[in-house]
Amino acid sequence: MQHAANGRGLHCCSGCAFAANLRKRLGDVSILVLEAGAEGHHAPAVTVPSAAQSLWKSEVDWGYTSTPQRDLSPQNRRMELEQGRTTGGSSALNYMVWVRGCRADFDSWVNDYGCGPGWDWDCVEQHFAAVEAVIKPSVQSPASEVLEKFVQAAESCGVPRNSNYNGITQEGVAPVQTAVDVATARRRDAFSLFLEPMLLEQDLHHPYLFVCSSAFVRRVVLDDRGDIPVAVGVKVADATGQCRTIRCRKEVVLAAGALGTPQLLLLSGIGPPDELVHHGIPTIVKSVGVGKSLQDHGVCPVSFTLREPLWPSLGEFGIPGIAFFRSDVESSKEHARDGPDIQLVFTAMGTAAGAPKRAVQHTEQVLPAIKSKGVFSQGLYNLAVLVGRFERWMWRGPTAAASIDTVLNRPISRGTVALRSSNPEDHPLVNGQWLSHPDDVRSQVAELRKIREILTTEPLKTIILRVEAPKGILTATDAELAHYVRTTQQSTWHYSCTARMGDVRDPQTVCDSRGRVRGLRGLRICDCSLMPTVVSGNTYATALMLGHKVANHCADDATKTTGHARGVTAKL
Repeated sequence: MQHAANGRGLHCCSGCAFAANLRKRLGDVSILVLEAGAEGHHAPAVTVPSAAQSLWKSEVDWGYTSTPQRDLSPQNRRMELEQGRTTGGSSALNYMVWVRGCRADFDSWVNDYGCGPGWDWDCVEQHFAAVEAVIKPSVQSPASEVLEKFVQAAESCGVPRNSNYNGITQEGVAPVQTAVDVATARRRDAFSLFLEPMLLEQDLHHPYLFVCSSAFVRRVVLDDRGDIPVAVGVKVADATGQCRTIRCRKEVVLAAGALGTPQLLLLSGIGPPDELVHHGIPTIVKSVGVGKSLQDHGVCPVSFTLREPLWPSLGEFGIPGIAFFRSDVESSKEHARDGPDIQLVFTAMGTAAGAPKRAVQHTEQVLPAIKSKGVFSQGLYNLAVLVGRFERWMWRGPTAAASIDTVLNRPISRGTVALRSSNPEDHPLVNGQWLSHPDDVRSQVAELRKIREILTTEPLKTIILRVEAPKGILTATDAELAHYVRTTQQSTWHYSCTARMGDVRDPQTVCDSRGRVRGLRGLRICDCSLMPTVVSGNTYATALMLGHKVANHCADDATKTTGHARGVTAKL
């Protein structure tokens, strides 16, 4: 193999975009993609976006849990951390919301973190466009009447209507853009779109792309006999537990996500020496920033029942609306970035009486028949899965229900990812330190106040029967809202920044601006670990952009080397 891209099931979507673009750029390159999970991208529950929750804690989910969190209520509550463990990684079980982020996010990577030319908005936009040509994000049409009332109410509360929040200006309220094929209601996962076509089209007598599932990477194999350590391959365990070493001639590329990538680096002897010594791992490359700076978007919901039915006007996708705006808290920060810091997600939670109840009663009989009908009946299958599998989470009253979720898009709190032990099969210790900074609580309280304003504004006000949670939001004090934030806070699974890139003079940076791990040769990262700060929005789009852009850097570096040179060394 010339390149080995390790996905390990954590945001392997980055690795899919990386491998596809690298092959396009270099032509004759051979690539091995390793995935810890089994092939699951064609499983019926995976292809249906609204069945995402049924996959949590299943065989396609790593099922991580955080360490006890002192700043949540009740104190020492643990977060459930979902991550995909199958071909396509988390693109097989996420909600497919398509958000590029804000222009100021990427400009800050350059201006504040020293990521160098090429990472500002004007440069990354072409990479977003490249992956969007494959993903083809879409807007559900026609929009529901309930969604339009949400949009109008938000407009009246000072949030402008914005037909394209992924354009020049992010601020505004709009129907959500998704990586869902609205014609068939099928998920557009990264593996199916980026790698599967290449596998089907390649000459079987002269293959260039190899995908190995059920291949659990235990560590990167480093040769440290020379002046500079070199990544020469990976140690892999197959489904039976048998271990073997796979070597590559060019580079090893990690796409294991912001939880898996730092764990692999640490297991390989790359990280803070004191942590490595504690677990009996020899330090090969000192890199004190590995596993540090973890960021994630926190979320808490406001749920309410409606006088009008949602079914079937909300269609196939349960997240019809989204809004971005800037809070007073962000404006008061000393080093505030331009653009919105707040995201509201309008979500369908429940159904009207009647047909959905009958669907629940007949789900077991309906599902087998629907699955045999193919794409034409995908919408019916979607309905049956949503009602049958999510019934215990749904509002059980006689009316429809919905929620507006508050998402903290620019958290200040940062956490860590550390080793639990030197055993690769032990889950890492994930301490997100959610809400550890008081401004993060203040920002979400500001979000709740905005939701309160929207809920009491026409035309949405007229169709709301009552607010179910939090009770008393219409009269609650800021202290009561803060308690609600700490009590209901959950992760959005947008983990990032644990092997961040940036100015090589900053000891906390793990990679240079081309994704190369500092202090050795032949090892690169292409996933959300690279972010200096998490982008303002859902991370699926940025994960694919990172994979595509780092592949360009890898291809450019490969053309500069001669003979048996193994890539370029990132400066210490």
